Formats: sequence, structure tokens, C-alpha cells
Amino acid sequence: MKALGARPGSGLVESYPSGMVRAVRYPTDLRVFRDARVRLAVPHSPDEPLVSEPQPEPRHPVVVVVAEDEDIVRQAIARALGAEGYRILEARDGAEALHLVHLTWPHLQLVITDVVMPSVDGLELGRRLSGYCPGLPVLYMSAYANGDIFNRGGPGADAPFIQKPFSHDDLSAKVRDLLAGRRQKSGEDAARSHEAPS
Repeated sequence: MKALGARPGSGLVESYPSGMVRAVRYPTDLRVFRDARVRLAVPHSPDEPLVSEPQPEPRHPVVVVVAEDEDIVRQAIARALGAEGYRILEARDGAEALHLVHLTWPHLQLVITDVVMPSVDGLELGRRLSGYCPGLPVLYMSAYANGDIFNRGGPGADAPFIQKPFSHDDLSAKVRDLLAGRRQKSGEDAARSHEAPS
């Protein structure tokens, strides 16, 4: 029994390496294929193999964890960076951030964290990450000046830091710089690992 909308002689096409093409009558609803595009590649000779066109490698998004207890601030950062193509994972405190880091490492490229948070704060988060994920950059943010923050026993004064309030452009520039520095360091480490021993 023919499907609704099928006409006698309608069907699909099969091709063979020899270059032969024949129609195969399958009952089909032609309305399904009305807007479809079909591309058929046939070899020039029976001895020429079928070769598929090379496909570009998929680009994997840069994964960033954002730890911030203020929902409005965290969501604004996530929207701003997400619009630039970053994959943002949101955490409401350092404990949630640690959980996300464990789930995504080593594919994680950056952590952005507020300094003052309940449970595990940003400074403690940074200390733990330095042991769990060596080389993972952490960008600290706070309304306080970095000197006031890092005197509390946190990372050194040269640690990546952005003071609130900050603009979208300032945040984007910080993120790009940190990711570029990490890529450069990874390349240098890889080069050293391939150097012949003297």
C-alpha cells in the first residue's frame, strides 16, 4: 500500500562505486523532501575511490567557572562572557565552584571568583585550586582594593585581580590576557618536554 502523497515511480537513489546509479522505488511522501537538498557524488571511473570532503575540526568552547554569591552580579558576568562564546558555569560560593572544577578539570580554562563569599571564600578557593589544578588561572574580584584583600593571607599582590565595579570591556580584556598567558605557558612547557637532554 502506497503512502499518502506518493506517486508511481517515486523513490530514492542508490549509487555504487562502479559509477552506476539506479532508482529504487520506495513508497515515500514527497512532501517530506520538498525543501530538502540532495548532493550525489559519483566517481569519474570505477577505479577512483570515493573520498569524503575534509571537515573542519569542531571548536571547543572555553570553559569558565564564575563564583559569586550575589545573583545579579554573577548572572551579569555570565551573560557578558557567554555572549562572547565562553561556556560559563555558575557557582554561588567557593564550595559549589570546587565541585564544578572537579567535574570539568582538565577541560576548565579559568576561574573567576569573588573574594568575600559564604562557606568557602575566594581566597580559600584559590588556595585549594593551586593544589588541585596547578597552572589554572584564577581571577579575583572584589569591591575592596587588592592590597586590602591580599594582605589577609591570600595570593601575592601580583595575582590577577579586577576591582568592582568594572565594565564589560575591562572584564573581557582581563579574561583574554589570562587565557593568552595560559596558552603561552602551556606551549612553553610542551616545548621544554620535547627538548633533547644535554
